[in-house]
Amino acid sequence: MNKEDFLALLSKKISTGLDRQEQIDYDLYLHRHADYKPVADRLRAYVNQSDSVVSQAQQANLQKIWMKLGESSLPQKKLIRKTSIIGKIVRLGAVAALLLFVIWYSSKEEHNSTIVDVTSFTEMASGKNKSLVSMVDGTIVTLDRNATLFVNTDFGQQQREAKLVGNARFDVVKNPDIPMRIHLNNWEVVVTGTSFDIIQDTLLDQNELTLFNGEVILKPADSSEKTLKILPNQKVTWKSENQHISDVKVSQLSEIERINNQNQFRDSIVFKNQRFIDLAKKIQEIYTVTIFFENKELQRKRFSGVLYKMSLEEFLDALKATYPFEYERQDSMVIIR
Repeated sequence: MNKEDFLALLSKKISTGLDRQEQIDYDLYLHRHADYKPVADRLRAYVNQSDSVVSQAQQANLQKIWMKLGESSLPQKKLIRKTSIIGKIVRLGAVAALLLFVIWYSSKEEHNSTIVDVTSFTEMASGKNKSLVSMVDGTIVTLDRNATLFVNTDFGQQQREAKLVGNARFDVVKNPDIPMRIHLNNWEVVVTGTSFDIIQDTLLDQNELTLFNGEVILKPADSSEKTLKILPNQKVTWKSENQHISDVKVSQLSEIERINNQNQFRDSIVFKNQRFIDLAKKIQEIYTVTIFFENKELQRKRFSGVLYKMSLEEFLDALKATYPFEYERQDSMVIIR
């Protein structure tokens, strides 16, 4: 989104309000351009205050006139109409004047803000390496290189809202009461609990979602059109500019395609300050084992490092070097003591 798009959203927010997708885009822009937020807040507050003050003043003045004239309830209706017109004129004048100031302000050089969570979203970026991110509800997201994930700051309490820029694998904890909504430009992915990949090609305007298990709903963000239910081992592709379910292509994964897709997020993953219980979910996926914590206190122990292509034993031994624990492997079961 550029400055002009943001100003258009700001004007709409003041006048008629924003829908869900527009509000998310508005918040994310302010998140990345923190110096615009005070101006936007000041503009909205000024317009609301100006509208309120003028309306009350005109209301009192005109009410005295009507009382002196001794008119009945019919002129009272005219009073409301006249007051509304005056309020709208003053309000539009205030918006026009202040928007000129905002346009001037936004034309200044943009700052590279490093402030996180200046709005209702928290930003997580992977950088040059794949990165493992865990949510408070136990959901695990593996970000591809140069990917960014935005989530609402109280994720999992009343909402699970996210916006993805780039590619990622999602292992979403099941919660039918609070579905996770992932916003992808003009589309929305609704999840209650499942495992899937999202790949985005901005140059070709191509989006791809591959589902491994569970169920996912895909729908246009700004449309009441029917939704598309995606089933396990299905891959769907669509373009962001299209807003119709009929434009989505659905295909069935072959066994080779499934293996290749699953391996895409299994090597060279950076993890920072991750709980052992969350890290164990990724270990189980990569090494096809089941991890059982005999020592429950170890579940909350946090680790940082990089998961390269190595054996399970090599990886666990590397973790042991940073914090002592014992483990025993019994076929496909790993017991952590």
